[in-house]
Amino acid sequence: MRGKRGSSRARWEIACENQMLRAQLVLAALLSSRPRPLAAPRASRVRLQDQKQQQPAERLTDVQFAARLTLLASLRESSDGKEISRLVGELGELNVKEHGMSIFAYSRANDHESALAQLQAMRSRGLAPTVLTFNAALSACAKTGAWEEALALLEEMRAQRLSPELVSFNAAISACARAGRWGQALKLLSTMRKVGAPPDRVSFNGALVAAREGGQGKTALQLLTQMRDRGLAPDGASYGAALSACRRSADGKSCAMLVDTMVAEGLAPSESQLVDALGACAVSGAHGEAHALWARLGALAAAEGRPIGVRAYSTRLHERGTEGDWRGALALLDTMGAAGVPVDASCLTQALRACGRAGALDAARELLERSTDAYGVVLGERAWRSAMQACGKAGAPEAALALLERAIAAGAASTSVYGAAMHAIAFQPLEDPAPAATQCVELLARMDANGVSLDLGIGNAVLHACQRADDWETVREKPCADASLSARECP
Repeated sequence: MRGKRGSSRARWEIACENQMLRAQLVLAALLSSRPRPLAAPRASRVRLQDQKQQQPAERLTDVQFAARLTLLASLRESSDGKEISRLVGELGELNVKEHGMSIFAYSRANDHESALAQLQAMRSRGLAPTVLTFNAALSACAKTGAWEEALALLEEMRAQRLSPELVSFNAAISACARAGRWGQALKLLSTMRKVGAPPDRVSFNGALVAAREGGQGKTALQLLTQMRDRGLAPDGASYGAALSACRRSADGKSCAMLVDTMVAEGLAPSESQLVDALGACAVSGAHGEAHALWARLGALAAAEGRPIGVRAYSTRLHERGTEGDWRGALALLDTMGAAGVPVDASCLTQALRACGRAGALDAARELLERSTDAYGVVLGERAWRSAMQACGKAGAPEAALALLERAIAAGAASTSVYGAAMHAIAFQPLEDPAPAATQCVELLARMDANGVSLDLGIGNAVLHACQRADDWETVREKPCADASLSARECP
């Protein structure tokens, strides 16, 4: 509560200062337009006198005073770093409040270095920064992720016997969150409890963002539990950060659980949040949860009168590819076409991945044809590699060679594509393994001629083919001999 009162008091003081400044501008304009000063009410004269006492020791004329007030008014509104520096330069020597105004201005401009320089200028002149001044500097650090500077400011406040407010800690937590320093954010939460400034929802949301940036899914779930234990209901931002944290840690089941909890608490997950959860399920293999999330995506799109987005379809295709459901992948592509959703290279690549895992060679061939004829999409090496994998699982080495020629013509024959083709050839249960060994050696020569690099998997495939053909002379001659994972040595 003390932090909230401090924050409200600061806003009230700023509002009062703004009102006073506008009144002084009007009065100063009247003073400068007459040969003699007008007789102002006693209260106004006292306020003017107090304001002038806060200016530099040299007494200002009414015209100079009016000009200074104009500069200060511009400083309050500006959010451009260069403009702020110009105004500060024209103002010259500043008092405590004016230093605070300049630090707030640099905070608006996301320039924490200039804000800290103003703080240092105060110290060098022997002016003591206030809690409000420190909060302004902390706000600047929060916007740029200057977490080390923010922590140093908190330590300086304590050293000067100034008690950091709730807003002070929240700004420091935000700085740690932006920098992904989730450990420091959690330490600040613990410190807040010890010093009698209990964290609020903003504090926990900042820590959740830090957990998201660090990919700490379990930490995010623990923070949500702590919020509820303290009587703080997580909001959409809380769940959004926790979902992203669990997605980055590939925890699909927790993502699905968070979505269910949001719905139970009356919060509507966005399509982006549902897609994040679906992506985590795709990576972790939580296919049952993925089906439920896909149903939610469909219901959300229907309620809003629009089709499901491309990113959602691509993520669902990724999940189908992980499970090897090539039929489901092809059905999704058909649904996209019927709904008018454009099919891009990512969607086709994920569908081909499903075909590769299942060994659906005919479906892979069909997708390769549709990519150019129906969709006008140029496929990359990942798509061609998946097609080669389909050849290998289908036991079709000749088809792999034919597809490799197409990939070379398309400029997509990378090391991984050659490797998939060699695996499709070398590891087939053939009665006569000699032709397979010859083909692998020829492919190795083509790779060398085309400047395609060799990796361990390709070396092993060639060695396996030659070993099956009892061709040890080739094994000794080829540079891939050192890569052999054969259980026996060359005779």
